[in-house]
Amino acid sequence: MDVSLYSVPVAERPRRRYSNEYKRQVVEASFQANTSIAAVAQAHQINANLLHTWVTVRNCPVKSSFQVANKI
Repeated sequence: MDVSLYSVPVAERPRRRYSNEYKRQVVEASFQANTSIAAVAQAHQINANLLHTWVTVRNCPVKSSFQVANKI
C-alpha cells in the first residue's frame, strides 16, 4: 500500500531533515537569474518560507558572542 505523507496526520509524520549541502544547493538555485524563491521551493518540494529562512541565514550568519560583546 502506497501511503502519501500528506494522508498521514501531522503528528505522525517524521520530521524531515536536510543536509547542509542540500540547503546550499537549493539556496544557490534561488540566486539564479529570472528565478523566484517560490518556484525553486516548489521544484524541490519544500515550503517557500523555509527557503527564505535558509537564504536569510546564509546572508546574515549569526555573530559570535565575542563579536557582539566587542562590537566588531
